[in-house]
Amino acid sequence: LALLLTAGAITAACRSAGATGPGPAPAEQPAAAGTPTGVFRVVGRRILAPDGRVFIPNGVQLSPIPGYQWHSSTLFEHLTRAQVQAARRLWHANTVRLQLSSAALFAREPFDPAYAAWIDGVVGWAREAGMVIILSLQYQQTTNQPLPTADSVRFWAVIAGRYGADPGVFFDLFNEPYTPDPALTKTELWSLWRHGGGEWVGMQTLLDTVRGTGTANPVLVEGLDYGHDLHLLPRYVLRGENVVYSVHPYFRPYNDSPEAWDFWFGVPAERADVPLIAGEWSEFQSSPRDGCEPDAPALVPLFLDYLRERGIGLIGWALIPGTLIRGWDYAEPTAFDHLPYRCMTTRVPDMDPRAQGAGRWVMDYLVSVNP
Repeated sequence: LALLLTAGAITAACRSAGATGPGPAPAEQPAAAGTPTGVFRVVGRRILAPDGRVFIPNGVQLSPIPGYQWHSSTLFEHLTRAQVQAARRLWHANTVRLQLSSAALFAREPFDPAYAAWIDGVVGWAREAGMVIILSLQYQQTTNQPLPTADSVRFWAVIAGRYGADPGVFFDLFNEPYTPDPALTKTELWSLWRHGGGEWVGMQTLLDTVRGTGTANPVLVEGLDYGHDLHLLPRYVLRGENVVYSVHPYFRPYNDSPEAWDFWFGVPAERADVPLIAGEWSEFQSSPRDGCEPDAPALVPLFLDYLRERGIGLIGWALIPGTLIRGWDYAEPTAFDHLPYRCMTTRVPDMDPRAQGAGRWVMDYLVSVNP
């Protein structure tokens, strides 16, 4: 209760600041031609767009800038209107995902107006292009915490309060949750994931915080094991409407076949009767520890067929060199064109002009599902 009261106070302050801050809140920005003005609704396993048609989020992750020094990042320099337009025009995305940092937002009180204005700008570019934008809370490169805390509640009170009036903004509650204690049983961990306990806040509280701002916009909720695991979801579905579940199914030895995908997320989503999206996924040269799969040239098309056949959305990670693209040329995707495909430790961004990865497959897939 104390957390929710705090959330309400922050939301009120946020709405007041949004009216006089450095950039307009999305609700004040004119919608682009063709941009939906109604609401998105979850009905069973489907997301329905404002016009009543089934909407499957398919697109790309924008340059990720989750750390403290967001404004001095090389990636920040390239996250421009041109990148967002390339996502729509070249990659045929109907959705883009933007990673956000609580530490950056709260660098000043009640929040950093410069960071808020920058978010306003990126949201505005995506909506101008007629795309949905997913705002995702990240703690990578800051506290690296495994689960939400009171800070996460505060974050969503601000962000949902600021952008909830725009139906084309979706909220991804917490990036890649994982266990804070390996000794926990599966039942204990999933209960902690849903309800919270001790210093940790449950996903239900974050969802309730978003809804407490008055918005009904779709909310994405990621599974455990860094987003890989939804296999117990049918027992722990959150209470509330317009909830979409998200998996980050990077290839692993235990996650590299249709049978494994069925077990970890495909069948659980069917049994829970909820919509599912692969909210972050790609394949690119990295160390095997980070999930690189030597058999990726054969496995990637099999995986994309799996998503297509089941109507599971896909957000490809990410528009940065060495993952989806080569250099900063958004029209030049990575490819598997120097076989055998080798897993190796690389830096991100990887400026190798021959960088290997699934970019070409992802681009072709998005063109086919979003013609």
